[in-house]
Amino acid sequence: MLCPYCSGEMIEGVILGHSYAWKWQAKSDCMILGIWASPHAIPLGETGLWSRPQTVAFRCSDCEKLTIIIDLKTEPEKGKLCAGHTV
Repeated sequence: MLCPYCSGEMIEGVILGHSYAWKWQAKSDCMILGIWASPHAIPLGETGLWSRPQTVAFRCSDCEKLTIIIDLKTEPEKGKLCAGHTV
C-alpha cells in the first residue's frame, strides 16, 4: 500500500489496545466524567474474551504517519452506536 500523504511504501501492522478497544468520538462529544468515551463513540477494531483489542493500521516508513482503514458500512458491528443505531 502506498502512503496517501507522501506515496511512500507502507508497512502493515496493528494498533493494540490493553483492555479496551480504541474508540472514535466526535470532537464535539464530551467524555463522561472526563474519563470515559461518549455513548456515541464508535469502537474500532476487534476484541474478544481472550484476545487483546486490535485494529489494522499501516505505517509509512518515509513520513512516519499511520493510516487506519475501517469500513463501517461493511463491518456493521463496528459501526453500531450505544442505542443500537448504525452510522
